[in-house]
Amino acid sequence: MKIAQMSDTHMGITKPKSLRKMFNKMKNGREENPFDIILHNGDFCGGTKGYKTVNGTILLLREFFPDTPIVANIGNHDFWWLGYKDKNRRDENWKYFYPSYHDFCENYEKILAIFKTHNIHFLDEDGPYRHKDFPGTVMVGHTGWYNNPKFTNDYNFLPIGLEGDTYNYMVRRAQNGLYKNLDLLTEKDTKVLFSSHFPVIAPSDWGWFSSIADMMTRDYGTTFFFCGHAHELHQGPLRWECGPDYHKPAYQIVDTAK
Repeated sequence: MKIAQMSDTHMGITKPKSLRKMFNKMKNGREENPFDIILHNGDFCGGTKGYKTVNGTILLLREFFPDTPIVANIGNHDFWWLGYKDKNRRDENWKYFYPSYHDFCENYEKILAIFKTHNIHFLDEDGPYRHKDFPGTVMVGHTGWYNNPKFTNDYNFLPIGLEGDTYNYMVRRAQNGLYKNLDLLTEKDTKVLFSSHFPVIAPSDWGWFSSIADMMTRDYGTTFFFCGHAHELHQGPLRWECGPDYHKPAYQIVDTAK
């Protein structure tokens, strides 16, 4: 199975015309560099508009690829949402309250609805992905979360204190989601690919999520790990990331038969 991988397209920072140019290049080059599915490893959003920029990117993708299977994770930016403006504060650096738990859930539910409307297979919620033309090959994974968020902007755009601690909540959420999806694998799944937003082949200070690669290689024989988030180019032998950067979307074609 050949995968057109992309991530961190960050609409809102990246201009739609740049994404359109990349999608057009993918489409026009498909005869020479064919692919069976598109994989987006998350961070559709470049600002604080969550589902709105997820929707804008998906609409563009489906304009160029109306029938191609699309598999997705989301990224930390895709969870971001602004709370209500605080008129009582004078500090221009903090114009908004943190979003509420209701804002967080509403944004996520709208992303789910967008994916369902446009036939996007969302690994977090839809479980493992299997292509009818490639029996035995399965993609499994989860968006994930990281354990070292103290100096990131996520703190500004996520609700404070979810179940006591927002980041521990997000880690538990990722753990539970991943193990639930792994339980859906069967004996017929002989080639297991892994997809996430956060790199699982990463420095050990990423905590739990950086230990997944060892588990997946040991227990499932996984040799392809697709990720985003770091804005780096990795072309194997285990880690695959297409190397995008803000304003500079990128993709790569990965042949998992090799």
